[in-house]
Amino acid sequence: MLDYENHPKLAFYAHKMVFQPVLAGSKNVDIAYGPNDEIPVIVLNLGKARTVDVVVQAKNMDGKILDKIIFEAVELPDGKGLINLGDWKPDLPEKGYYGFEYLVLPGSSGMTE
Repeated sequence: MLDYENHPKLAFYAHKMVFQPVLAGSKNVDIAYGPNDEIPVIVLNLGKARTVDVVVQAKNMDGKILDKIIFEAVELPDGKGLINLGDWKPDLPEKGYYGFEYLVLPGSSGMTE
């Protein structure tokens, strides 16, 4: 997962991310969205029950946040499960390239892992 110059590659970050106990993302496997598409936001839990906030941010290629949505106090049940948080249609200029960042933060009851 490291190249010959010792730089981490995409697989390094993918493996690091996928083994977290809580993971948020899009339920849609598309990596490109059109101007009328909505993003189906989900959160996955593996382990104990917890309360989290999920923040989804749309950023331009300079890292500037152009739009965001916050799902507060999301109750994740004990065990392994998926919660559909809803669809989000970010308000973005029609043309351009954007990145989407999903953050899972401690909620009102706190996230201890």
